[in-house]
Amino acid sequence: MKKIVLLGAFLFSVAFGAAQVPRHLDPQAVAIGKELPRGPLVSLDSLGQGADRVPRYLQMLEDWERSETPDAVVYATSFRVPFEWMDRRQLLCLQKVSASFDVVVNGQLAGYSQAGSLPTEFDLTDVAREGVNELEVVVYRESIAAEKLENGRRAVEPQILGPVCVFSQPLLRVRDIVVDSRTEGTAGLLELGVVMKSHRLNEQSYVVLFQLIGDDGRVLAWERKQATVDMRREDTVRFFANVRDIEPWMPERPRTYELRIETRQDGRVKERLAFEIGFRSANFRDGQVFVNGRPVRMPARGLPAESEKPGELICPAADIDTHLSGTSRRVGGNPSNDPAWVGAYVERALASYHLTKRDPRAVAFSLASGPSANGICLYESYLALKALERGRPIVYLDSKEWNSDL
Repeated sequence: MKKIVLLGAFLFSVAFGAAQVPRHLDPQAVAIGKELPRGPLVSLDSLGQGADRVPRYLQMLEDWERSETPDAVVYATSFRVPFEWMDRRQLLCLQKVSASFDVVVNGQLAGYSQAGSLPTEFDLTDVAREGVNELEVVVYRESIAAEKLENGRRAVEPQILGPVCVFSQPLLRVRDIVVDSRTEGTAGLLELGVVMKSHRLNEQSYVVLFQLIGDDGRVLAWERKQATVDMRREDTVRFFANVRDIEPWMPERPRTYELRIETRQDGRVKERLAFEIGFRSANFRDGQVFVNGRPVRMPARGLPAESEKPGELICPAADIDTHLSGTSRRVGGNPSNDPAWVGAYVERALASYHLTKRDPRAVAFSLASGPSANGICLYESYLALKALERGRPIVYLDSKEWNSDL
């Protein structure tokens, strides 16, 4: 009996002690209240041209006030939730933050992210209110993730490095869009998945319409489908189209087409979205990457936001660079072989993938942005990406093992 009591006391002390570790110093505290990663999507007022496309349900946040605490730098501002936003979801998007950070709305913790190098979204609906809301972004001075996973990058002052916005979507909303647009001869094969998420408490029926638009405004392909989704669930509406006389996307001529998505309920338009896609085939064999059947040089890996040339091939990489930790796989060595970091590695790999999966420039995906030894964390990252994508190679240029296609 005494042994049982002592064991219980020991387990309690371990659990209690673990709970007292601040989240920005805990490898396993990856995120709180963070939305699943996705590519950029903005609801538009209309699918017309020019000023008609100004987003109605979006506010850019500026005029930040900066203050300091012993542990962090705090950036504060406010945003307004209009009455017309109240029967919708309110989301926050931060493009880039220098270190691990909290999001606080009206004095309540709304979210936390261990990684800030890529766009991060939080759902603020449960903490925001109609009218003026106070927002704080608390950027930590000391971050275990920055110290261990980003030690190849020069440290900067804790700060917000990119634009921040609040936007709104319907209670039945487009959460993500997946596109596979490839060439077969002179035809374009389009596979489209519109991921719908319902926040309502009953089953919802809706209609999804897609259109593929050419340079001259002609509709090259279109289809509409009706579907239903259960309460607070996700479902994917899938489309397939064979489009004649498509000009392929090539690095020297990055030809794109506009893809338009529209959702409706009870005959009313709920969301409109539009973005550019390119038709091209990217695959690999015998250690060589091919674009539309033509061999190309393997592009340098880098963070997804680092490249802006329209026809430049890219290899988006997870924000992992641990080369200052050496190559040892023993306890206390490189974090790439520390099971405590598996969740963080996989989360960063998936975020990098989802941000750029619709980009025709992305012909491969990398598990790390810099030399990071190898081990269980990079093994699990490879398997997670392979479960999503079979066509483009998943690479880790510093690996001599099975977790790199090249």
